[in-house]
Amino acid sequence: MDKISIIANNAIRFYEQRDIYNCMNLLGELYNVTARIGSIALIQTEDKFKVGKSFSLFAVMANVSDKDILSTAAENSFYCLYTVCRDNADLRAVAAYYIWAILKYAPETLQDKIEETYIANYSNHVMHNFRPGFGFINPYGNKSTIDSAMQYVAFLKSYYITLFYNPSNQQLLFKEKGIVMDEVLYSIKSEYNMSLIEKQSIGSLFSQQLFNEIEDTLYKDYSSQY
Repeated sequence: MDKISIIANNAIRFYEQRDIYNCMNLLGELYNVTARIGSIALIQTEDKFKVGKSFSLFAVMANVSDKDILSTAAENSFYCLYTVCRDNADLRAVAAYYIWAILKYAPETLQDKIEETYIANYSNHVMHNFRPGFGFINPYGNKSTIDSAMQYVAFLKSYYITLFYNPSNQQLLFKEKGIVMDEVLYSIKSEYNMSLIEKQSIGSLFSQQLFNEIEDTLYKDYSSQY
């Protein structure tokens, strides 16, 4: 098993034992080792579910003031867990839950990539090779652009709920150690009742576009290394 998969599995074992101290130490090590190895670590990791889950825990739980670190963790998580949702039916529901957890509790960690996705696909500011100082208004960091982009968080959450919640019997489609399932179910029921099918459809498309943006960044980083 590759190094980051081993670290992720150990971190999750501590998390399930409610040993948060050792869990967070290993999550920090996971981030550092992944950053040191580079994007190939994520592209080739054997256990994308455990690695994605670990980075989700890091993005939501870590007491880190550096926004870039949290953003990288969230993007790493989304890349791995989206891949699991797409390719592994057995783990789809629980992987979708951990993506939803980032969107629910730490959406700001994905703000940069959500903004990039919005600008590339939905904004009038479609300038992929934007360079400041050439008479154009820089769309990145503009408050109105950020606000418009972050509205898609609601669509994303609506979509991922459909992957791990059954509205017919009002039950979750997974069981997971380390979380209070009844509390999650209560939160999901309330959120699902406010969710529209249109939101879910938009969320599905935006999710794929968001993944494409993150994957493109990873492969550009990979290409620059070799």
